[in-house]
Amino acid sequence: MNSCIKFSLTKAAAALLGFAPAAAFASGYQLSPLESYLIQAFAQEQIEGFINTGTSSLFENPKVFYLRAKPFAKFAAADAKKASDRYVGKYGIINSNVFPGRRHGFYCRIDEIGDKEASFGDCIPLGQFEASKAAQVENVIHRYLKGEKITDPNMPTYAMMAYMAIVSAKLLAEDSVCRTTVIEEVSYTPADRRLCTQEVSELWQNAGLNPRFDETMDRVEDRLREDGVDVELIKQAASALD
Repeated sequence: MNSCIKFSLTKAAAALLGFAPAAAFASGYQLSPLESYLIQAFAQEQIEGFINTGTSSLFENPKVFYLRAKPFAKFAAADAKKASDRYVGKYGIINSNVFPGRRHGFYCRIDEIGDKEASFGDCIPLGQFEASKAAQVENVIHRYLKGEKITDPNMPTYAMMAYMAIVSAKLLAEDSVCRTTVIEEVSYTPADRRLCTQEVSELWQNAGLNPRFDETMDRVEDRLREDGVDVELIKQAASALD
């Protein structure tokens, strides 16, 4: 079956992902360049992590399946009906077993599963999927910070990403990698972003050692509330982590 997987390639990434270009937001919380960069970095990190490992809460509702070609083919060949009931009509990332990663896979709708072949439609390369999905996540976060009420099952996660970006921007050292990148770079590389997110991760891991951390979090929450942002979504995300 593995040799009979069929792909229907399209360029409909924007329509497929529901992505609209980011607008200029005139009200709500106004992001600094560093805060905007951190939100961008968080979004890309989440999506890259899912592409490489299949792990991210952003792809649970609606479910996006993470499929390795050979195990998927073996499962479908053993019980095509069970595989059809589980996968057909849904979307998945189809990754090569030998060369995992964005260069060797596709994001597709799973159209049909038979005993000897499977058909996929509306496929786009993973690099295109990553860019479009990251832009979509950033757009939703910007709208949330504008004060919009958005119906999306992932809104608590998006709200927490925004909150962490704003708090981090206020606590990062003046010579931090993140801050220096925003000041000095015309464009940001994946290496820049990984160094920055690692720096932010260490900042939060050592929160208990920073006497400014609790006060900063409280001030950010108050400011967001004053600007009409729904901070209850942040609390929902925090509760889910407890």
